[in-house]
Amino acid sequence: MTGESMGRRTTIDSVNWNRLIVTCLVLWALLAAAFAFLDLPISVAVVNRDSTWGRWLARWGEQPGLISGTIAFALVVVMGLVGLIRLVPRFAENNALLLPRSIRAYAWTTFAMLALNRFLFVPLGKLYWGRVRFKDLDPTHADFTPWYVVNGVTGHFSFPSGHSAAGWLLLPLVFLAMRAPKFVQIAVLMASATWGIAVSLSRVRVGAHYASDVLFSTGVSVVIFLLCFRHFYPRGLRAPGRSAAN
Repeated sequence: MTGESMGRRTTIDSVNWNRLIVTCLVLWALLAAAFAFLDLPISVAVVNRDSTWGRWLARWGEQPGLISGTIAFALVVVMGLVGLIRLVPRFAENNALLLPRSIRAYAWTTFAMLALNRFLFVPLGKLYWGRVRFKDLDPTHADFTPWYVVNGVTGHFSFPSGHSAAGWLLLPLVFLAMRAPKFVQIAVLMASATWGIAVSLSRVRVGAHYASDVLFSTGVSVVIFLLCFRHFYPRGLRAPGRSAAN
C-alpha cells in the first residue's frame, strides 16, 4: 500500500460521482414535474411582497456571489497568463508557477457557473421564455403559463431566476476549505448552501419568481459544481503534504 493510499481521508472521499449526479438529476426532474402543476398554488400561498427578509435578499442576495465571481474571473485571467508563460521552454517545467489545485478548482468552477448559468442560460431563458412574473399577473391569473411553455419575446422575464444563479456562486468556496479540518469543511458547505437556498426562496416569497424558476437556476448551478468537483477531485482528497498542487 502506498503512502498516499494510507493517507487520512477527508469528508469528501471515494464519492460515487456518477450516482450523485444522476440522483440530483432525478430529483430535479421530479420537482420540475411537480412544479408544472404547483407553481401557481405555491406562489398564491406564500407570496408577501412586503416580506422584510425577502426584500433584503432581493437587494443584497446577488452581491456576495458576484463578488466571488469577479475574484474567480481575475484568477482565471492570471492562470491564462501563467499558461502562456509556461509555453516558454525555460519555464515549461516550473511548477512554482502553478496555483494550488484548491484555488484552481474554486476559480474555474465559479467561472463556469457564472458564465454558463448566470450570463448564458439565465439571460437567454428570460428573453425567449417570456414568462410573466407572479407579481405582474392580472388579478385572474389568466396570463400565467407553466414553465414548459415557451412564450417567445414578450418583455416579461420570470424564467429562470438570475438571483438564484448568483446566490449559488458561493458553493465553490468549499474547494478553498477542502484541506481544512472537518468542521470547517462542513461549515463552509452548509453556509454556502444555506445562502443559495435562502436567496432562491426569497425570490418566490416576494413574487419575483415561481418555484420552477429558481429550481432551474439551482439545478444548472449544482450540476456544473458537481461536474467540476468530479474533474478536480475524482477520488476525493488525501492528507495534506502529499502534493504541492493540492
